[in-house]
Amino acid sequence: MNDKQLAAICLGHERDNDPTCAEVLQRFYLDFHNDGLTTAQYAEHGELELNLVEHGLSLGRAIAHTLTGGAPDET
Repeated sequence: MNDKQLAAICLGHERDNDPTCAEVLQRFYLDFHNDGLTTAQYAEHGELELNLVEHGLSLGRAIAHTLTGGAPDET
């Protein structure tokens, strides 16, 4: 995934509440969570902009916690 694709996925979720975008963002967050990298390392590894990674992770985290019943502010 590149910056343009990640931005489109974030927008698709935020603007259109697209379930496919939500699924991709949730997987994006879970991959990050399971990799054990910092956001900066994850962005560098994926050749993505850090602020975009942080935004995508925030959305994905909220989706994941909503689906599992966990609080969005848990780490």
